[in-house]
Amino acid sequence: MRKNLEVSNAEKRQNAHRLLLFQAFEELAKALGTSFVLIDLRAGLSELASPLLFDPRLERYLVTTLSEQSVSGTCLVLKSLASMMPD
Repeated sequence: MRKNLEVSNAEKRQNAHRLLLFQAFEELAKALGTSFVLIDLRAGLSELASPLLFDPRLERYLVTTLSEQSVSGTCLVLKSLASMMPD
């Protein structure tokens, strides 16, 4: 039972970090007087990029090149995003 509580606490911390990150970008947009912030997540699915990619409050725009590695990475991101969409 204790292990489940530890996982739950870890999830709470992760959710708090996501909220702080979202709020930081929201405050940045307000401070700059803009209606959006464009973030370059060039590395794709990384520990830092994933919270932004999978945050349902954010709009995502994917841009890629035609290299095999870029197209494969973009396909992976699209499949991952599609798996969290409602049917």
